[in-house]
Amino acid sequence: MHCLAFIYTLLAMAKPQDDCTPAYSVEEKDDKHRVVDRSGRTILQCAGAQDAMHYATLMNQAFEVGYKAGYRDANKA
Repeated sequence: MHCLAFIYTLLAMAKPQDDCTPAYSVEEKDDKHRVVDRSGRTILQCAGAQDAMHYATLMNQAFEVGYKAGYRDANKA
C-alpha cells in the first residue's frame, strides 16, 4: 500500500475527541520512538525522536484538516 494511502486509512480510523488530546503522540520504549494513536496502537516506529515527532505532527495536522472538512461538509448537507 502506498505510504500516503496508509496514513489516510489510519486517519479515517481515528475518532475525534472533544478534549485537546492529539490524535497521535510519540512514546519511547527500548530506545525506539513509536507514534501511537489514542488507543495506544503503534502506527510506526522510528529510531530517532525527531523523526517520530515529525510524523506525529504531520498526522495530527492531516487529522485536524480532514476532521474540519468533514464537519463543514456535514453542516452543508
